[in-house]
Amino acid sequence: MRRRVVLFYVSIVLSRVRVVLFYVKVVLFRVKGLLFRVKALLFRIKGLLFRVRALLSFVAPVLLLSGLCRNESRS
Repeated sequence: MRRRVVLFYVSIVLSRVRVVLFYVKVVLFRVKGLLFRVKALLFRIKGLLFRVRALLSFVAPVLLLSGLCRNESRS
């Protein structure tokens, strides 16, 4: 009789442990999804900065030359 009661309580504890592990798994899955979104956002920002830098490296010499030409025409 006593053994049955102990097994009953052990089965209850194990079922609760399974439920807790399931919730932990769900939370970890959501955190993983959130980290994936943050990583994707950072990747997009990095790409945007790369494009801006490329645009500036193309436009900056033109602006410098146009500024120099203006200064030379004034003097």
